[in-house]
Amino acid sequence: MTDTIRHYINGEFVASSRTEPDPNPSDSAEVIAECSIGGAADIDVAVRAAAAAGPAWRATVSLERARILDAIGTRIMERKAELGSLLAREEGKLLADAIAEAAKAGWVFKFYAGLALQLHGASGSRLSTEGETLISREPVGVIGLIVPFNAPLIITAWKAAPALACGNTVVIKPSELAPAAVDAMTRIIAAVGLPPGVFNVVYGHGAEVGQALVSHPEVAGVSFTGSEATGARVAIAAIPRLAKIQLELGGKNAFVIADDADPVKAAKLAVAGAFHGAGQRCTATSRIIILDAGYDAVVAALIAATKALRVGAALDPGATLGPLTTRSQLERCAEVIARATADGGRVIATGTVAADSKRGHYQTPILIDNTAADTSINQHEIFGPVATIIRVRDLDEAISVANATRFGLSAGIATGSLNRARLFRQRVRAGLIAVNQTTSGVDLNAPFSAMRASGYGGAEQGVEALHFYSVTKTAYIADA
Repeated sequence: MTDTIRHYINGEFVASSRTEPDPNPSDSAEVIAECSIGGAADIDVAVRAAAAAGPAWRATVSLERARILDAIGTRIMERKAELGSLLAREEGKLLADAIAEAAKAGWVFKFYAGLALQLHGASGSRLSTEGETLISREPVGVIGLIVPFNAPLIITAWKAAPALACGNTVVIKPSELAPAAVDAMTRIIAAVGLPPGVFNVVYGHGAEVGQALVSHPEVAGVSFTGSEATGARVAIAAIPRLAKIQLELGGKNAFVIADDADPVKAAKLAVAGAFHGAGQRCTATSRIIILDAGYDAVVAALIAATKALRVGAALDPGATLGPLTTRSQLERCAEVIARATADGGRVIATGTVAADSKRGHYQTPILIDNTAADTSINQHEIFGPVATIIRVRDLDEAISVANATRFGLSAGIATGSLNRARLFRQRVRAGLIAVNQTTSGVDLNAPFSAMRASGYGGAEQGVEALHFYSVTKTAYIADA
Protein backbone atom coordinates (compact mmCIF):
# COMPACT_ATOMS: atom_id res chain seq x y z
CA MET A 1 0.00 0.00 0.00
CA THR A 2 1.36 3.43 -0.96
CA ASP A 3 1.95 5.87 1.90
CA THR A 4 0.18 9.22 1.95
CA ILE A 5 2.17 12.37 2.76
CA ARG A 6 0.12 14.67 4.95
CA HIS A 7 0.40 18.33 5.90
CA TYR A 8 1.77 19.12 9.36
CA ILE A 9 -0.33 21.88 10.92
CA ASN A 10 -0.46 22.95 14.57
CA GLY A 11 1.26 19.77 15.76
CA GLU A 12 -0.91 17.33 13.81
CA PHE A 13 -0.60 15.49 10.49
CA VAL A 14 -3.58 16.38 8.33
CA ALA A 15 -4.54 14.78 4.99
CA SER A 16 -6.20 16.49 2.03
CA SER A 17 -8.94 14.96 -0.04
CA ARG A 18 -6.79 15.58 -3.10
CA THR A 19 -3.48 13.77 -3.63
CA GLU A 20 -0.89 13.46 -6.38
CA PRO A 21 1.69 10.71 -6.94
CA ASP A 22 5.34 11.24 -6.05
CA PRO A 23 7.14 9.19 -8.75
CA ASN A 24 10.67 7.86 -8.85
CA PRO A 25 12.57 9.67 -11.66
CA SER A 26 14.90 6.68 -12.02
CA ASP A 27 11.86 4.51 -12.75
CA SER A 28 8.66 6.46 -13.33
CA ALA A 29 6.57 3.30 -12.93
CA GLU A 30 7.32 3.37 -9.19
CA VAL A 31 5.25 5.70 -7.02
CA ILE A 32 7.03 6.46 -3.76
CA ALA A 33 4.02 8.04 -2.06
CA GLU A 34 0.80 9.93 -2.62
CA CYS A 35 1.19 13.56 -1.58
CA SER A 36 -1.63 15.63 -0.12
CA ILE A 37 -2.27 18.73 -2.21
CA GLY A 38 -3.49 21.63 -0.13
CA GLY A 39 -5.07 24.95 -0.90
CA ALA A 40 -5.50 28.45 0.44
CA ALA A 41 -7.69 27.21 3.33
CA ASP A 42 -4.88 24.95 4.59
CA ILE A 43 -2.42 27.83 4.44
CA ASP A 44 -4.81 30.02 6.40
CA VAL A 45 -5.14 27.43 9.16
CA ALA A 46 -1.37 26.91 9.28
CA VAL A 47 -0.55 30.63 9.36
CA ARG A 48 -3.08 31.28 12.09
CA ALA A 49 -1.63 28.41 14.11
CA ALA A 50 1.86 29.84 13.65
CA ALA A 51 0.67 33.29 14.69
CA ALA A 52 -1.01 31.88 17.81
CA ALA A 53 2.15 29.95 18.75
CA GLY A 54 4.37 32.97 18.19
CA PRO A 55 4.22 34.73 21.57
CA ALA A 56 5.11 31.63 23.58
CA TRP A 57 7.93 30.58 21.24
CA ARG A 58 9.24 34.14 21.19
CA ALA A 59 9.31 34.09 25.00
CA THR A 60 11.05 30.70 25.15
CA VAL A 61 14.54 31.17 26.56
CA SER A 62 17.32 30.85 24.02
CA LEU A 63 18.83 27.88 25.86
CA GLU A 64 15.63 25.87 25.31
CA ARG A 65 15.43 26.85 21.65
CA ALA A 66 19.05 25.80 21.26
CA ARG A 67 18.39 22.46 22.97
CA ILE A 68 15.50 21.67 20.62
CA LEU A 69 17.40 22.65 17.47
CA ASP A 70 20.40 20.61 18.55
CA ALA A 71 18.19 17.58 19.23
CA ILE A 72 16.63 17.93 15.76
CA GLY A 73 20.09 18.02 14.20
CA THR A 74 21.21 14.94 16.12
CA ARG A 75 18.18 12.89 15.10
CA ILE A 76 18.45 13.91 11.45
CA MET A 77 22.07 12.84 11.39
CA GLU A 78 21.23 9.54 13.08
CA ARG A 79 18.76 8.83 10.27
CA LYS A 80 20.76 10.27 7.38
CA ALA A 81 20.87 6.93 5.52
CA GLU A 82 17.09 6.56 5.64
CA LEU A 83 16.51 10.17 4.63
CA GLY A 84 19.13 9.98 1.90
CA SER A 85 17.70 6.83 0.38
CA LEU A 86 14.25 8.41 0.22
CA LEU A 87 15.64 11.61 -1.27
CA ALA A 88 17.61 9.72 -3.93
CA ARG A 89 14.54 7.76 -4.97
CA GLU A 90 12.24 10.77 -5.31
CA GLU A 91 14.60 13.50 -6.54
CA GLY A 92 17.12 11.49 -8.55
CA LYS A 93 20.42 12.55 -7.01
CA LEU A 94 22.95 9.82 -6.36
CA LEU A 95 22.60 7.99 -3.06
CA ALA A 96 25.93 9.20 -1.65
CA ASP A 97 25.02 12.81 -2.45
CA ALA A 98 21.55 12.40 -0.94
CA ILE A 99 22.93 10.96 2.30
CA ALA A 100 25.46 13.80 2.44
CA GLU A 101 22.62 16.31 2.02
CA ALA A 102 20.72 14.75 4.91
CA ALA A 103 23.80 14.89 7.13
CA LYS A 104 24.40 18.54 6.21
CA ALA A 105 20.79 19.35 7.08
CA GLY A 106 21.45 17.94 10.54
CA TRP A 107 24.59 20.03 10.88
CA VAL A 108 22.66 23.16 9.88
CA PHE A 109 20.23 22.68 12.78
CA LYS A 110 23.16 22.18 15.14
CA PHE A 111 24.94 25.26 13.79
CA TYR A 112 21.93 27.48 14.48
CA ALA A 113 21.43 25.83 17.85
CA GLY A 114 24.76 27.39 18.75
CA LEU A 115 23.82 30.75 17.27
CA ALA A 116 20.54 30.75 19.20
CA LEU A 117 22.70 31.36 22.26
CA GLN A 118 24.49 34.27 20.61
CA LEU A 119 21.69 36.62 19.59
CA HIS A 120 23.46 39.43 21.36
CA GLY A 121 22.52 43.06 21.22
CA ALA A 122 24.68 45.99 22.31
CA SER A 123 24.73 48.76 24.82
CA GLY A 124 26.56 52.02 25.07
CA SER A 125 26.60 55.60 26.21
CA ARG A 126 24.30 58.21 24.69
CA LEU A 127 25.87 60.99 22.71
CA SER A 128 24.27 63.27 25.25
CA THR A 129 24.90 62.97 28.99
CA GLU A 130 21.54 61.32 29.69
CA GLY A 131 21.04 57.58 30.04
CA GLU A 132 22.19 54.78 27.80
CA THR A 133 21.37 53.05 24.52
CA LEU A 134 20.32 49.37 24.29
CA ILE A 135 20.16 47.54 20.96
CA SER A 136 18.45 44.14 20.68
CA ARG A 137 17.40 41.71 17.94
CA GLU A 138 13.86 40.35 18.02
CA PRO A 139 11.91 37.86 15.88
CA VAL A 140 10.01 39.03 12.81
CA GLY A 141 6.88 36.90 13.38
CA VAL A 142 5.39 34.26 11.09
CA ILE A 143 7.81 33.37 8.28
CA GLY A 144 6.73 31.71 5.04
CA LEU A 145 9.39 29.42 3.56
CA ILE A 146 9.20 28.17 -0.04
CA VAL A 147 11.60 25.32 -0.82
CA PRO A 148 12.61 23.96 -4.27
CA PHE A 149 12.86 20.32 -5.34
CA ASN A 150 16.58 20.09 -6.05
CA ALA A 151 17.88 20.19 -2.44
CA PRO A 152 14.77 19.95 -0.24
CA LEU A 153 16.43 18.77 2.98
CA ILE A 154 19.31 21.20 3.15
CA ILE A 155 17.32 24.22 1.96
CA THR A 156 14.48 23.49 4.39
CA ALA A 157 17.11 23.34 7.13
CA TRP A 158 18.95 26.51 6.21
CA LYS A 159 15.70 28.45 6.10
CA ALA A 160 13.84 26.94 9.07
CA ALA A 161 16.73 26.61 11.53
CA PRO A 162 17.77 30.29 11.67
CA ALA A 163 14.12 31.37 11.64
CA LEU A 164 13.38 29.18 14.66
CA ALA A 165 16.63 30.15 16.40
CA CYS A 166 15.56 33.81 16.25
CA GLY A 167 12.17 33.01 17.82
CA ASN A 168 9.99 33.05 14.70
CA THR A 169 7.36 30.48 13.79
CA VAL A 170 7.31 29.03 10.28
CA VAL A 171 4.99 27.75 7.57
CA ILE A 172 6.81 25.79 4.88
CA LYS A 173 5.69 25.03 1.33
CA PRO A 174 7.98 22.30 -0.03
CA SER A 175 8.10 21.50 -3.72
CA GLU A 176 5.37 19.11 -4.78
CA LEU A 177 8.09 17.39 -6.87
CA ALA A 178 10.06 16.17 -3.84
CA PRO A 179 7.77 15.99 -0.79
CA ALA A 180 8.65 12.61 0.74
CA ALA A 181 12.06 13.51 2.16
CA VAL A 182 10.67 16.71 3.71
CA ASP A 183 7.82 14.68 5.20
CA ALA A 184 10.31 12.27 6.75
CA MET A 185 12.33 15.14 8.20
CA THR A 186 9.14 16.78 9.46
CA ARG A 187 8.30 13.61 11.38
CA ILE A 188 11.72 13.71 13.01
CA ILE A 189 11.16 17.34 13.98
CA ALA A 190 7.67 16.59 15.30
CA ALA A 191 9.02 13.80 17.49
CA VAL A 192 11.55 16.12 19.14
CA GLY A 193 8.72 18.11 20.68
CA LEU A 194 8.49 21.56 19.17
CA PRO A 195 5.37 23.29 20.56
CA PRO A 196 2.32 22.97 18.26
CA GLY A 197 2.13 25.70 15.64
CA VAL A 198 5.82 26.62 15.70
CA PHE A 199 6.70 24.47 12.66
CA ASN A 200 4.08 23.86 9.96
CA VAL A 201 4.25 22.25 6.50
CA VAL A 202 1.64 22.52 3.73
CA TYR A 203 2.15 20.72 0.41
CA GLY A 204 0.74 21.88 -2.90
CA HIS A 205 1.35 23.90 -6.03
CA GLY A 206 2.89 27.34 -6.12
CA ALA A 207 0.01 28.98 -7.96
CA GLU A 208 -2.38 28.15 -5.12
CA VAL A 209 -0.53 27.20 -1.92
CA GLY A 210 2.56 29.33 -2.56
CA GLN A 211 0.51 32.34 -3.60
CA ALA A 212 -1.73 32.01 -0.54
CA LEU A 213 1.30 31.83 1.74
CA VAL A 214 3.13 34.87 0.40
CA SER A 215 -0.11 36.88 0.25
CA HIS A 216 -1.36 36.07 3.76
CA PRO A 217 -1.64 39.23 5.86
CA GLU A 218 -0.19 37.53 8.97
CA VAL A 219 3.00 36.37 7.20
CA ALA A 220 5.62 38.92 8.19
CA GLY A 221 8.47 37.56 6.09
CA VAL A 222 9.01 35.26 3.12
CA SER A 223 12.15 33.37 2.12
CA PHE A 224 11.93 31.89 -1.38
CA THR A 225 14.27 29.79 -3.50
CA GLY A 226 13.28 29.17 -7.10
CA SER A 227 13.02 30.72 -10.53
CA GLU A 228 13.45 34.39 -11.33
CA ALA A 229 9.91 34.69 -12.72
CA THR A 230 8.30 33.11 -9.66
CA GLY A 231 10.46 35.19 -7.35
CA ALA A 232 9.14 38.34 -8.99
CA ARG A 233 5.58 37.17 -8.29
CA VAL A 234 6.51 36.54 -4.66
CA ALA A 235 7.80 40.09 -4.37
CA ILE A 236 4.68 41.54 -5.99
CA ALA A 237 2.51 39.69 -3.46
CA ALA A 238 4.57 40.46 -0.34
CA ILE A 239 5.88 43.98 -0.80
CA PRO A 240 2.53 45.86 -0.79
CA ARG A 241 2.04 44.94 2.88
CA LEU A 242 5.76 45.61 3.54
CA ALA A 243 6.60 42.03 4.48
CA LYS A 244 10.32 41.19 4.54
CA ILE A 245 11.39 39.16 1.51
CA GLN A 246 14.47 37.11 0.71
CA LEU A 247 14.79 35.70 -2.81
CA GLU A 248 17.37 33.26 -4.20
CA LEU A 249 16.72 33.07 -7.92
CA GLY A 250 19.36 31.00 -9.66
CA GLY A 251 22.26 31.83 -11.91
CA LYS A 252 24.15 31.49 -15.15
CA ASN A 253 27.47 30.69 -13.59
CA ALA A 254 30.81 31.07 -15.36
CA PHE A 255 34.02 29.13 -14.81
CA VAL A 256 37.10 30.73 -16.35
CA ILE A 257 40.10 28.56 -17.22
CA ALA A 258 43.23 30.66 -17.53
CA ASP A 259 46.14 29.69 -19.78
CA ASP A 260 48.39 29.11 -16.75
CA ALA A 261 46.05 26.50 -15.22
CA ASP A 262 46.70 22.77 -15.39
CA PRO A 263 44.29 21.78 -18.19
CA VAL A 264 43.37 18.37 -16.78
CA LYS A 265 42.77 19.61 -13.24
CA ALA A 266 40.83 22.64 -14.49
CA ALA A 267 38.69 20.49 -16.79
CA LYS A 268 37.79 18.17 -13.92
CA LEU A 269 36.69 21.16 -11.84
CA ALA A 270 34.60 22.55 -14.70
CA VAL A 271 32.93 19.20 -15.47
CA ALA A 272 32.21 18.50 -11.80
CA GLY A 273 30.73 21.97 -11.39
CA ALA A 274 28.62 21.64 -14.53
CA PHE A 275 27.31 18.10 -14.26
CA HIS A 276 27.31 17.09 -10.60
CA GLY A 277 23.74 16.56 -9.48
CA ALA A 278 22.74 16.39 -13.16
CA GLY A 279 23.20 20.16 -13.34
CA GLN A 280 20.20 20.70 -11.06
CA ARG A 281 21.98 23.22 -8.85
CA CYS A 282 21.61 26.97 -8.94
CA THR A 283 25.40 27.21 -8.49
CA ALA A 284 26.18 24.77 -11.33
CA THR A 285 28.79 25.82 -13.88
CA SER A 286 26.89 26.68 -17.05
CA ARG A 287 29.48 28.62 -19.09
CA ILE A 288 33.09 27.45 -19.40
CA ILE A 289 35.22 30.39 -20.53
CA ILE A 290 38.64 29.44 -21.87
CA LEU A 291 41.55 31.77 -22.61
CA ASP A 292 42.80 31.39 -26.17
CA ALA A 293 46.39 30.40 -25.37
CA GLY A 294 45.33 27.26 -23.50
CA TYR A 295 42.20 26.49 -25.49
CA ASP A 296 43.13 23.29 -27.34
CA ALA A 297 44.57 21.46 -24.33
CA VAL A 298 41.65 22.45 -22.10
CA VAL A 299 39.00 21.41 -24.63
CA ALA A 300 40.69 18.02 -25.08
CA ALA A 301 40.63 17.53 -21.31
CA LEU A 302 36.99 18.64 -21.09
CA ILE A 303 35.98 16.15 -23.78
CA ALA A 304 37.76 13.30 -21.99
CA ALA A 305 36.22 14.19 -18.63
CA THR A 306 32.71 14.49 -20.09
CA LYS A 307 32.92 11.21 -22.02
CA ALA A 308 33.90 9.41 -18.81
CA LEU A 309 30.58 10.27 -17.14
CA ARG A 310 28.00 7.51 -16.74
CA VAL A 311 24.32 8.33 -16.22
CA GLY A 312 22.27 5.81 -14.27
CA ALA A 313 19.68 5.26 -11.57
CA ALA A 314 20.12 7.17 -8.33
CA LEU A 315 20.76 3.94 -6.42
CA ASP A 316 23.20 2.56 -9.03
CA PRO A 317 26.65 2.56 -7.35
CA GLY A 318 28.34 2.74 -10.75
CA ALA A 319 26.58 5.91 -11.88
CA THR A 320 28.30 9.30 -11.81
CA LEU A 321 25.07 11.19 -12.60
CA GLY A 322 21.47 10.41 -11.75
CA PRO A 323 18.32 11.28 -13.69
CA LEU A 324 16.62 14.63 -13.94
CA THR A 325 13.70 15.00 -11.54
CA THR A 326 10.97 15.55 -14.13
CA ARG A 327 10.20 14.68 -17.73
CA SER A 328 9.67 18.40 -18.47
CA GLN A 329 13.33 19.04 -17.64
CA LEU A 330 14.32 16.50 -20.29
CA GLU A 331 12.18 18.35 -22.80
CA ARG A 332 13.71 21.65 -21.72
CA CYS A 333 17.25 20.29 -22.28
CA ALA A 334 16.31 19.05 -25.76
CA GLU A 335 14.93 22.47 -26.66
CA VAL A 336 18.02 24.26 -25.36
CA ILE A 337 20.40 21.98 -27.28
CA ALA A 338 18.43 22.37 -30.50
CA ARG A 339 18.39 26.15 -30.16
CA ALA A 340 22.12 26.25 -29.40
CA THR A 341 23.04 24.21 -32.46
CA ALA A 342 20.77 26.36 -34.61
CA ASP A 343 22.69 29.39 -33.30
CA GLY A 344 25.99 27.81 -34.43
CA GLY A 345 26.93 25.76 -31.37
CA ARG A 346 28.55 22.36 -31.84
CA VAL A 347 28.12 19.35 -29.52
CA ILE A 348 31.65 18.06 -28.94
CA ALA A 349 31.16 15.56 -26.12
CA THR A 350 28.47 13.56 -24.35
CA GLY A 351 28.46 11.10 -21.49
CA THR A 352 26.90 7.65 -21.54
CA VAL A 353 23.39 6.74 -20.45
CA ALA A 354 23.54 3.29 -18.85
CA ALA A 355 19.84 2.98 -18.02
CA ASP A 356 16.45 2.64 -19.70
CA SER A 357 15.52 6.15 -20.87
CA LYS A 358 11.92 5.03 -21.39
CA ARG A 359 11.59 4.30 -17.67
CA GLY A 360 13.59 7.18 -16.21
CA HIS A 361 14.39 10.82 -16.93
CA TYR A 362 17.93 10.24 -18.16
CA GLN A 363 19.80 13.10 -19.84
CA THR A 364 23.35 12.56 -21.02
CA PRO A 365 25.72 15.40 -20.07
CA ILE A 366 26.32 17.63 -23.08
CA LEU A 367 29.28 19.88 -23.83
CA ILE A 368 28.66 22.50 -26.54
CA ASP A 369 31.49 24.47 -28.18
CA ASN A 370 31.51 27.45 -30.55
CA THR A 371 28.94 29.49 -28.65
CA ALA A 372 28.75 33.28 -28.46
CA ALA A 373 28.31 35.04 -25.14
CA ASP A 374 25.07 36.74 -26.17
CA THR A 375 23.22 33.68 -27.51
CA SER A 376 20.19 32.27 -25.70
CA ILE A 377 21.97 29.28 -24.20
CA ASN A 378 24.47 31.60 -22.51
CA GLN A 379 21.82 33.92 -21.11
CA HIS A 380 19.14 31.65 -19.61
CA GLU A 381 19.37 29.12 -16.78
CA ILE A 382 19.00 25.53 -17.99
CA PHE A 383 18.94 23.44 -14.78
CA GLY A 384 20.23 20.36 -16.53
CA PRO A 385 23.57 18.78 -17.49
CA VAL A 386 24.34 21.09 -20.42
CA ALA A 387 27.42 23.33 -20.47
CA THR A 388 28.83 25.64 -23.10
CA ILE A 389 32.35 26.69 -24.05
CA ILE A 390 33.20 30.32 -24.85
CA ARG A 391 36.63 31.19 -26.26
CA VAL A 392 38.17 34.53 -25.25
CA ARG A 393 41.42 36.39 -25.91
CA ASP A 394 42.55 37.26 -22.38
CA LEU A 395 41.51 37.64 -18.75
CA ASP A 396 39.91 41.05 -19.32
CA GLU A 397 37.58 39.58 -21.94
CA ALA A 398 36.93 36.54 -19.73
CA ILE A 399 35.77 38.77 -16.88
CA SER A 400 33.66 40.84 -19.25
CA VAL A 401 31.96 37.67 -20.58
CA ALA A 402 31.50 36.29 -17.06
CA ASN A 403 29.61 39.48 -16.19
CA ALA A 404 27.61 39.51 -19.44
CA THR A 405 24.36 38.11 -18.02
CA ARG A 406 21.73 39.56 -15.69
CA PHE A 407 22.63 36.94 -13.04
CA GLY A 408 25.27 37.13 -10.34
CA LEU A 409 25.26 34.04 -8.14
CA SER A 410 28.45 32.01 -8.53
CA ALA A 411 31.62 32.26 -10.62
CA GLY A 412 34.96 30.51 -10.60
CA ILE A 413 38.46 30.61 -12.04
CA ALA A 414 41.23 28.05 -12.45
CA THR A 415 44.60 29.78 -12.42
CA GLY A 416 48.07 29.46 -10.96
CA SER A 417 48.33 33.20 -10.44
CA LEU A 418 47.27 34.84 -7.20
CA ASN A 419 47.16 38.20 -8.98
CA ARG A 420 44.75 36.89 -11.62
CA ALA A 421 42.63 35.31 -8.91
CA ARG A 422 42.55 38.62 -7.04
CA LEU A 423 41.49 40.56 -10.15
CA PHE A 424 38.79 38.00 -10.88
CA ARG A 425 37.46 38.11 -7.32
CA GLN A 426 37.37 41.90 -7.33
CA ARG A 427 35.83 42.46 -10.76
CA VAL A 428 33.34 39.63 -11.24
CA ARG A 429 29.84 40.59 -10.12
CA ALA A 430 28.78 37.44 -8.27
CA GLY A 431 28.03 36.72 -4.64
CA LEU A 432 30.07 33.51 -4.55
CA ILE A 433 33.60 33.27 -5.98
CA ALA A 434 35.51 29.99 -6.37
CA VAL A 435 39.25 29.96 -7.01
CA ASN A 436 40.59 26.57 -8.12
CA GLN A 437 37.39 24.98 -6.83
CA THR A 438 34.02 24.16 -8.38
CA THR A 439 31.37 26.87 -8.55
CA SER A 440 28.85 24.60 -6.83
CA GLY A 441 30.46 24.11 -3.41
CA VAL A 442 29.33 26.09 -0.36
CA ASP A 443 29.90 25.87 3.40
CA LEU A 444 26.99 26.08 5.84
CA ASN A 445 28.80 28.58 8.08
CA ALA A 446 29.46 31.10 5.29
CA PRO A 447 26.94 33.50 3.72
CA PHE A 448 25.16 32.25 0.60
CA SER A 449 24.90 35.57 -1.15
CA ALA A 450 23.87 36.75 -4.60
CA MET A 451 24.01 39.82 -6.80
CA ARG A 452 21.79 41.28 -9.51
CA ALA A 453 18.95 39.02 -10.71
CA SER A 454 20.24 36.07 -8.70
CA GLY A 455 18.97 37.32 -5.37
CA TYR A 456 17.31 39.97 -3.27
CA GLY A 457 16.88 40.68 0.40
CA GLY A 458 20.11 39.51 2.02
CA ALA A 459 22.22 36.38 2.33
CA GLU A 460 21.20 32.95 3.50
CA GLN A 461 23.37 30.67 5.65
CA GLY A 462 25.98 31.61 8.20
CA VAL A 463 25.59 34.27 10.84
CA GLU A 464 24.22 36.71 8.24
CA ALA A 465 21.02 34.66 7.90
CA LEU A 466 20.03 35.89 11.36
CA HIS A 467 19.74 39.42 9.98
CA PHE A 468 16.80 38.47 7.78
CA TYR A 469 15.01 36.49 10.48
CA SER A 470 15.25 39.21 13.10
CA VAL A 471 14.64 42.94 13.44
CA THR A 472 16.69 45.49 15.31
CA LYS A 473 15.18 47.40 18.23
CA THR A 474 16.94 50.41 19.75
CA ALA A 475 15.95 51.64 23.20
CA TYR A 476 17.04 54.99 24.67
CA ILE A 477 16.92 54.84 28.47
CA ALA A 478 17.34 57.57 31.03
CA ASP A 479 16.56 57.87 34.72
CA ALA A 480 13.19 59.40 35.62
